[in-house]
Amino acid sequence: MMRAFWLISLVCLAFLATSAQGDDQRFFVRELGDPADFVFEGATTFTPDALRVGLSNDFDFILAAHPKASFEPFLTTISQRVTAGYRQGGFARAKVETKYVNGKVVVTVHEGPRFSSGKVTVDAPLDIDAAALQEWMLKPMADLAVRADAAPPKPALPPGAAPPAQELTKWVPGDKTAFTPGYVHGLTETLRQGLAQQGRFFPKFRIEITPRDDGTATLNVMVDAVGPKGTLGQIDIVGLNRNSRQELMDYLQLKEGMEFDATLRQRLTQQLDQSARFLHHDLQVLPPKEGQPVTLKITVRETKAGARLSEPLSRVEQACRKLCDWLNTWDQGTDDLMISGFDVLMPQTAEVTTVFGEVVLAPRRGVYLNVRVNDGADKPLLHQELVLQPERIRANSLLRKECWEARAAAGTSLMPTGSRLLGAINFTGLPDPKSENSLNMMFGFGVTNKKAVGPTLPIGVSVKVISAAAMVFAHEPTAKYSFDNDILTITSENQTVRIDEKTGRLIELSGSEAGSANVKIGPGLFDERVQALETQRKGFKNLHDPQNPIASLVEFVATDAVGLLHASHPDGATASRLAVKLLRQPLRQVDALVVQQAAPGQGEAFYIPPERPGAAWTEMLARYGMYAAGRVLPKENWPWIVSREFLFIFAGQGRFAAKEITGVYESHYTGPVGCLYAGSLLQFVAGRDVAKNFANRGLKKLDEKAFRRDCEELLRDETLLSRCATDLAAGLVQCTPEELNLLARLLAPAESANDVGQILQSFHTNQVDEPRVVLIQVLTELWPVLFRERVRRSLEALRDLGVVRPA
Repeated sequence: MMRAFWLISLVCLAFLATSAQGDDQRFFVRELGDPADFVFEGATTFTPDALRVGLSNDFDFILAAHPKASFEPFLTTISQRVTAGYRQGGFARAKVETKYVNGKVVVTVHEGPRFSSGKVTVDAPLDIDAAALQEWMLKPMADLAVRADAAPPKPALPPGAAPPAQELTKWVPGDKTAFTPGYVHGLTETLRQGLAQQGRFFPKFRIEITPRDDGTATLNVMVDAVGPKGTLGQIDIVGLNRNSRQELMDYLQLKEGMEFDATLRQRLTQQLDQSARFLHHDLQVLPPKEGQPVTLKITVRETKAGARLSEPLSRVEQACRKLCDWLNTWDQGTDDLMISGFDVLMPQTAEVTTVFGEVVLAPRRGVYLNVRVNDGADKPLLHQELVLQPERIRANSLLRKECWEARAAAGTSLMPTGSRLLGAINFTGLPDPKSENSLNMMFGFGVTNKKAVGPTLPIGVSVKVISAAAMVFAHEPTAKYSFDNDILTITSENQTVRIDEKTGRLIELSGSEAGSANVKIGPGLFDERVQALETQRKGFKNLHDPQNPIASLVEFVATDAVGLLHASHPDGATASRLAVKLLRQPLRQVDALVVQQAAPGQGEAFYIPPERPGAAWTEMLARYGMYAAGRVLPKENWPWIVSREFLFIFAGQGRFAAKEITGVYESHYTGPVGCLYAGSLLQFVAGRDVAKNFANRGLKKLDEKAFRRDCEELLRDETLLSRCATDLAAGLVQCTPEELNLLARLLAPAESANDVGQILQSFHTNQVDEPRVVLIQVLTELWPVLFRERVRRSLEALRDLGVVRPA
């Protein structure tokens, strides 16, 4: 009986163990969240690789694929997100099923028919112009790309003129139809603006996209209630101090009882923009009570100095106002902008004493940059030129007489079709009333993919200055103003500005102090620099390698950069060549990844729209960061986990962060470098206490074994990092004893340079078959003489100050 009891107990325990293992596999994603391992069935329009890329770029999928996430919701999310991608591509009836079969995630797609945009129907009350509303929904979007040969833009609209309507989502017959909430939301805003054009600001309406049997989809617009006609009732004005209510009403030609529609609203906004009296303004149309006219609320923040609205602008104010208009349209004109100077006087003890720079910006044609660094004897240590044009990028080393030049095929651009890198400098009024008379300068940078017309510049810069800046420019307390015929000269303590009174064109901006930047404006400045480059640098050797563009570029730059860093070293030139030699092969690994990523895929791209329209930019950055981490770092170890959890917290989605970070903190495999990395990174999103805890933990793990485990974790698996490290080890093996001794002198303090040199020489003569093992061994031996003290000081700084200071 007892034997039977024990036998049954063992069977039950075995069953429970098996069941627990299965539940763990079923209830948590663990290692199954990589789309590369998914099996796709039934997809014909999009390839499996396209579907994998689409999922990898979707933040909602990334959240669901977290190793600690629940498994069943993970499968559901895959079905939902792939379905969303198909609906974005015009497949209104697509169905997706996701199952776990034989250890694999299997995604089965039933695509169904694809639909394109067809006609628009409008069902609205009689007092709505249905034909005009239909035309509004179909009106083609304006092409925002600037032609290379475009004429200068027209001047700003005068007060009273209606500016063009805001760009909105349009229904384009023949294009594929998206059946997604984001697309419907965009059409809804378009319809709302269309109704506002007819003076209806508070309508009730619906939009439906209906697929038809002929493969088209109909946009059905149904206006259920038009709301009250936009008639101005009460007008509330907030923020006036220098100007009276009546002055603003007269300037805007505004009075109660007049019809109010989108055109009038645009006119009012334009007039406030162009008035030069307001650092900030805002218009709000408040919902009326039934049968009552609308209430208009105008909120403004005035400039502290300058003419009132009832007074004409002074001669100086008018010239400064025209300067603002000219700056706003400079990038669309023919004048080149050259900024020169930037002399930086270094401390007398520094080897580098002066840095000179010159940059020329040519709208829609190119960018030129010249940088020269001199030593104390005024001998050049570095002299580089850079030219960016739509069809080529060229960098010159004038000291070495070498260049790196990449050219696009005839008739094409180096940028992807329609794409353009854009920089923006905006001068806007600060919202803080205490800084009433100040201007806030903001910088922006991004990529546009607007449909291009003609060649586009790889890099463009635009300037946006509010008209109220004119009052700030015209009333500087320390400035002096004078006119010489039509030229206004503004002289302040440290600079002189000259402006053409008639056009607002900036003629000159020069500094009065040593090292100040000087600005010159005029046509042909960029062409002069390019012509000189063509004639004087024609015989330079081109180091560009089409198969390894990044590696060859970094080699080109590093040769000068390392030489500059070691300018005072007698072997600086040799050090430069050695750095290039060691970096060449690892950088080719990076090239291989970039080329693979940039290579055009087979078939149509699969795009999954964000679940939330206007998703936060933090999610976008987190998505790119996770893509990079997944290819650079080995998975499921401390660098990968810390990097991902940092990005999840950054994006506001750190629900598993506490558990994951605790696991890294307590892990036997996290050594001093791991603690330093985790603490210094997580302090920005998790606080100083977390950083201090990791710092204290790392200070207790300063032994060689813990450091070796760090190295093994970093170089585990076949990742970009491990491949680069392997190639670096192979490069060290190929170094001569003299090069290894030089490397030791460059890397180590004088007192430990000999020890480092002996370790490198020993590594060189006692190498083993596996380069990765060799590298881990040499790094471990270098730990006590080269790395430990630096890591210790960094950990102590992290513990004491919450920030890492360079050792």
